[in-house]
Amino acid sequence: SYITAIKNSQKSVKINLGSDKVLTSQLNSKASASVASDQAQKVVDGDILDHSSWTGKNYPCWLRLDFEMLSQVSGVKIFSGCLAYAYYPSTEGSVKDFELQYLDGGKWKRAMPPIKDSPRFTGEDPEFGIEYKFDPVVTNSIRLYITGTNDPGTRVSSPKIPIVPEQERSVHIREIKIYGIEVQ
Repeated sequence: SYITAIKNSQKSVKINLGSDKVLTSQLNSKASASVASDQAQKVVDGDILDHSSWTGKNYPCWLRLDFEMLSQVSGVKIFSGCLAYAYYPSTEGSVKDFELQYLDGGKWKRAMPPIKDSPRFTGEDPEFGIEYKFDPVVTNSIRLYITGTNDPGTRVSSPKIPIVPEQERSVHIREIKIYGIEVQ
């Protein structure tokens, strides 16, 4: 079944009331990032392993996902952290602080309250991801706006004292799944 909603006081859209599905895939979404590279598209390729990930630095940094169709978005699952580094002093570089934003009328708005100190990826379960549900928003673009990482700046050569400046510490995103339904 569908309901009709008014978008930006001008455009009427039909919203499917069916169950949510994963909206992000290489077939129906395009990824871009604040860090210039071709790695951003890897966050929607369905692969949650290290070789298929995006690395960000210089906070805040962001990943943007654009959908082919206007969608009603209501959840996200983020697979962050680098499996290979989970047991090193640098940790895995999982996302710590972030906002999930959506594009509405050319402006970025929060889809949910900012997240501080999100659960750290320990490397024990490669399928570990942090998942959040929120009130549905209608958009064709979602942005993961990252303001902090779990990388403490320590390295093998200095396991107790941070030697990497905060702006140079890495965040690794292996996959992002956006949940929702396409609208007509």
